[in-house]
Amino acid sequence: SDPVGKWNLELKAVDADGNEGILNKEIELVTPPGILFYNVVFLNPVSDSTYFRGENLQVSVKLLDIEQPVADASVFLKLPTGERIQMSEVSPGVGIYQNNYRLKYSDLTGNWTIVVEGTKNTEKGFIGGARSISFEVRPVDLKIELLEPDATRFSIGTSAKIKVRVTYPDGTPATGIAVNSTP
Repeated sequence: SDPVGKWNLELKAVDADGNEGILNKEIELVTPPGILFYNVVFLNPVSDSTYFRGENLQVSVKLLDIEQPVADASVFLKLPTGERIQMSEVSPGVGIYQNNYRLKYSDLTGNWTIVVEGTKNTEKGFIGGARSISFEVRPVDLKIELLEPDATRFSIGTSAKIKVRVTYPDGTPATGIAVNSTP
């Protein structure tokens, strides 16, 4: 899914004594002549859309050889986390592949770029193709429930123990929480 064209390659080296060196070199990524590639068309998600942590991200693509659907291919979704998820063909012969990924509450927020790669061994040889798409992942609002105190009126000089329950929007307990209270 990397675009063809000029790229800048930067290499850094550091030895055990702290000496260092840097090499910058321009390289070119080209398509080899006579190589066949599949076209990967995203049906879902839509580019530049927004998703929230905890949401279900449905990824659907159509794998095409020119205009013809490619059936029985090996299709994978690659997440920015490094995770690879195999996608399944929706119906035999239609060339549409999909899978779902539930965004974790611990997944990084910000701009995400996912890649879908499809490959197949054919009588013409090994053929593949890939495409990437970007979207935004946003944090969710935590739900805070006050468990103690249940009173709303206090006398001067008394102390109150505060106990809360913090959950994600779907009701699962939140983890790694820091709660601050301001009277």
